[in-house]
Amino acid sequence: MKSYPHLEKMSEISDEFISEAAGYSAKRSERRISMTYNAAIKSAAMAACAALALSAAAYGLAREKIAPAPAETSAVEVERSYNERIADGEEVTVETYIGKPVRISPEECAAVGDYTYTLRDVKIGDRLPEGITKSDLTGSVGVVREFGDDGEKRFESDDGALTIGECIDENGTYTGPGNGYKWVFLTIDVTNNSDEEGVKFINTLRLVGGEKVKLKVGDTEQYEYFEEACYQSDKYFDPESAREMAFSGLSDDERIALESRAEEKYGSVNNYLREVFYFETRFSPRETKTIVLGFPVSSRYVYGELFLELNPRGAGDKGKGYYVPVK
Repeated sequence: MKSYPHLEKMSEISDEFISEAAGYSAKRSERRISMTYNAAIKSAAMAACAALALSAAAYGLAREKIAPAPAETSAVEVERSYNERIADGEEVTVETYIGKPVRISPEECAAVGDYTYTLRDVKIGDRLPEGITKSDLTGSVGVVREFGDDGEKRFESDDGALTIGECIDENGTYTGPGNGYKWVFLTIDVTNNSDEEGVKFINTLRLVGGEKVKLKVGDTEQYEYFEEACYQSDKYFDPESAREMAFSGLSDDERIALESRAEEKYGSVNNYLREVFYFETRFSPRETKTIVLGFPVSSRYVYGELFLELNPRGAGDKGKGYYVPVK
């Protein structure tokens, strides 16, 4: 039912004040308004209050003007939250941490080295970003896992563990079992702060989430959920340096045997190098490179806090973790 505030105010006026205001009301010109006697008297009382509150000059001007009825306003649309948007299948760009640099010094963690990481862009959606296809992903693309209150369950296929790559179409939409997966793509500037050339394996970066838990061995902690990268923009992939690393220290017979196995399993030596050394990135002294990384993240964890883990297991100080929040 529509609300009439002025009638509500009229009902609050006491009968004693009505009788006092009636004399003032009688001096005003008669109005032909269809209302009950009490409603008319109360209206006059409200007018008396207004007249007494204004100066004579202000009242003289105001009584000639009739205030227009307030226009009805449309309901304000509340902006949907980040999680609501990705739950509806919308591709979301998170800008909260764009330009957030994290620097790790060699003294703190020699395995990572003296590099600065600056998170530039985060995109999350049900499909692969435009220009990236299923064939651009690494072979395994992670193992399908379902997460529940009773722990983790892995799904099996005829060939062993079921991979996420087996459960996505060409656009990357996941159609397999479990909680489901969404894509998280990060654009990162990586800067070599040293005066020496270096090679980094960018797949040492992981995406983590959930709760922090203590490991059974030692007193270290890590997040309960993690996912390895399955995509890196490969314009920095260097087949020659990969070949050098793959065959360094091997005899001719060992090299020939490795090449034979690589051709048999991957179709060619170059395919093998791309698979094994896909995440290798060579940096010149003081060089910055912009790298895009892709992760399939379980729908159970994609709505919570996610962090880019700069220093997964294997670093000099295993008790330290370096995490950049991605949203």
